[in-house]
Amino acid sequence: LTIEEQFYLVWPWVVRTFAPSSAIRICGLLVVGALGLRLAWLAVGDWEGAYRFTFTRVDALALGALIALLAREARWRARLLRVGPPGLAIGLATLVLVFLAVPRFYPSDWLVVTFGHTLLALTFGCLLLVGLRDPAPAWLSACLHSGWMAS
Repeated sequence: LTIEEQFYLVWPWVVRTFAPSSAIRICGLLVVGALGLRLAWLAVGDWEGAYRFTFTRVDALALGALIALLAREARWRARLLRVGPPGLAIGLATLVLVFLAVPRFYPSDWLVVTFGHTLLALTFGCLLLVGLRDPAPAWLSACLHSGWMAS
């Protein structure tokens, strides 16, 4: 929770200070940088630091911010909405493979701490893109209205 609070403390300033194209680049740097930092942190043997440090976990928030920035522009929005469904399918299939390789998905596992977090962020980002489609898919609407995703 504190990672989110720190991000949302700084993010409004970034959006107000930088042009949208620069904010988009900042998001990309945060996503790639978080993965790089996790890899570096694990290289010195500290999985807990890689798991808990703000800048190693900011990729999910930056990816959501990136989607929000890009979805505001018509040319990007159309592309994003096309990428959402296949991206979600690929992400879910890859997560199944990761769960088969690492059944308990422990944060101390190398695969989970490094690529697992980025994979989760990308998969949920694609789920968000699927939800932005008009109309939203019936299965997603059913999940939302049943309260299943709200709990």
